[in-house]
Amino acid sequence: MNKKIVAALTLSALLLSTNSFAANETQKLDAIKKLGLKIDQSIDKSNLKDEIKLQNGITLKFDKEGKLIGIDALSSTEKLFSGKSDDKFEDYLNSTISKLQKDGYIPKEYKLVDQQDILDNGYKVVFEKENSFNVKNPYNIIIVSFDKKTNELKTFNKIEKFEVTKAPTAKLEDAKKVAIEKLKSIKGFDETKVKSETSVINIDNLSTKFTKNKGLVVAYVFEYEDTKVYVDANTKELLGADKLKSNADTQSKKQYVVSRIYGKDRIDTSIQIAKSYIKTSEFAILANQNNFPDSLSATVLSKKYNAPILLTDAIKADKSLIQEIKRLQTKYFVKIGGEKSISNEVAVQLLPEKSKVKSYKGADRYATNAEIIKEFKNADTCIIASGENFADSLSIGAFATKNGYPIVLVQKDKINDVTKQVLKDSKIKKCYIVGGENSVSKSLEKELPQVIERIAGNDRYETSLKIAGKFYKDAQGAYLASGEVFADSLAINPIAARFDVPLILTPKDKLPQKTQEYLDNSKIIQVAIIGGEKTVSKQIQQELAKTNPNVATSVKFTYTKDGKKVTRELTNAEANELAKLMNEHEKYVTGERLKSIFDNYFTLVSANGKTKVAVSVNIEKDEVVIDDAILEKGATLNKDNDLAKQYIKFIENLQQN
Repeated sequence: MNKKIVAALTLSALLLSTNSFAANETQKLDAIKKLGLKIDQSIDKSNLKDEIKLQNGITLKFDKEGKLIGIDALSSTEKLFSGKSDDKFEDYLNSTISKLQKDGYIPKEYKLVDQQDILDNGYKVVFEKENSFNVKNPYNIIIVSFDKKTNELKTFNKIEKFEVTKAPTAKLEDAKKVAIEKLKSIKGFDETKVKSETSVINIDNLSTKFTKNKGLVVAYVFEYEDTKVYVDANTKELLGADKLKSNADTQSKKQYVVSRIYGKDRIDTSIQIAKSYIKTSEFAILANQNNFPDSLSATVLSKKYNAPILLTDAIKADKSLIQEIKRLQTKYFVKIGGEKSISNEVAVQLLPEKSKVKSYKGADRYATNAEIIKEFKNADTCIIASGENFADSLSIGAFATKNGYPIVLVQKDKINDVTKQVLKDSKIKKCYIVGGENSVSKSLEKELPQVIERIAGNDRYETSLKIAGKFYKDAQGAYLASGEVFADSLAINPIAARFDVPLILTPKDKLPQKTQEYLDNSKIIQVAIIGGEKTVSKQIQQELAKTNPNVATSVKFTYTKDGKKVTRELTNAEANELAKLMNEHEKYVTGERLKSIFDNYFTLVSANGKTKVAVSVNIEKDEVVIDDAILEKGATLNKDNDLAKQYIKFIENLQQN
């Protein structure tokens, strides 16, 4: 070919590439401007990355063409798409969605398919891209989340994993015949009750697979009772099923996914709980690790301040707690009890400079409790519980917190004068009594607000089951904690309230038979144990997990130190961090599996004691080598790679702790 022609073609390609690059940058800048945000001076505007982290805590993500596909403002110091806090949330929501549609962030072809409350004060809206083939596609959607309390946008995610470009080629009737052959095994099967729809599914997520194929496909979904069978909408191949029942397995035991959150002591357990669930928190509640009467009242305050409960010693500041407060970036503190509960010296060591503190304290537990009750000025319902033992208050704590019902502490046969007065001054007209007549006597009822119901069992464990059975009938998860010590249950209650799941109490060594029966007959499939094996034994964890031996109950880290192998178990927070790193593997770990000898590796340990290496990592001079035994993939990454940098930092921290 003529050299001049080659040169011209090369120059033309270069110019096209340059124009495309400029258009990409312009589109990103326009999106940032529309959002009302400013680029930090440290960021090169002529070479914007696909993921931009601003100093205000907002992270923006763009596709290769420069279109905005993600916003994360969960940790932002600046409000995004905010409205007036006193505006009705519905009005704010509608106006913000309209703006997102007008500005092109939610294109016309995306239609609203779902909206619902999420966690505490959160609200989620989901839009799905329509197609002309009537195929549901949950892998081409836009999800927007908001804070209902502050009227502001928190996240925006555009997911474009699969595009439906053609109609299914297999006939629905033919595919149904394939599905029915499987469904026939269900006792009393009635073909007329089979429902169907066409949807994009992920074969890898099916609990039972009948194909070697992987990934996303268009499938016919046939549902009978609570069983779904999936058939490829083009090849008529049977792909898999969910919850497939047959006469052979109807007698099988229920399976639970069991985990444990714990620390080296009760203070550290409260820290591990916060690390597991909370990125940052403007507020935090500080309560004494040993003084249950004052601390019992703290649970419901977590709703008011949207704050975790952190436990502390009265006279000694825990170094790990100081670090956790820094991690949470907390500015405002709620202190429960007086000088005897948390000394001023400890408070000074724990709290950052210029932080603000609000204290709730009184002459005794009832006076402290009264000060907290005053905060719930608009509550019309309260919880009456014993101030002389902790168990019943802890069991009801999540329900009380979720609904904003103050817990009112009483003696068995007496209401303290300060409590009487605060109830008289409040709007409270109704109450639930928690616990039997040995805790709150029958004769005391006439001095209380109108009693809705007394919730009580034969002991503290049955009472916790009664509460779970009444208020959490549809819960699929539960927290399990000691009924003999109060600290672990106190710290997890705000989290249980967020997820609307029960806290169930247990003795240390063995689950009561009624607790096992309750779990087996409920919808609960996930159980998180709170506290170490000194409060809830390993035997209980193994008993719950033994029918599901593939579930990892712990993760171990093995590394080389001074030429020797050292192994230690990861905490729940560390295991969660490893899981986040492994979720990134699909992006970066895409080559052939390496299967070489590694300095660092992470092993999953199941309930039956079997172990399986999950991921191995070598940190070399200029590279980080990763072997993923789960994905069966490998990669050699430059140390400047984001995932490589995260693994280096993660492993260094593990080796130091």
